[in-house]
Amino acid sequence: EISACLVGSEMCIRDRHDQEEAGHEIPCPICKKGHVEHRTSRFGKTFYACSGYPKCKFLVNYPPVNEACPDCGFGILVERKGAAGGRVECPQKQCKYKRAI
Repeated sequence: EISACLVGSEMCIRDRHDQEEAGHEIPCPICKKGHVEHRTSRFGKTFYACSGYPKCKFLVNYPPVNEACPDCGFGILVERKGAAGGRVECPQKQCKYKRAI
């Protein structure tokens, strides 16, 4: 419980973050059964994958946005930050949709 932990401790931050994410889960665009969740690889890299793994192999390396691609209709877009500023783009390789934030 958040109120019982030390202010600024890792446990408090994790609990608060989990509660924020629980309110707006993004459904998996491939299997439609699971939802996209934040994960960390064994090497410490962060990525976003379907909660239905290993049955569903959906995976993206950038934060997902719950918005369908207007060009190809894929179920989500991803948010990328670059030198030119932030943008939202389609994670499908064959689709080239990009939009500045």
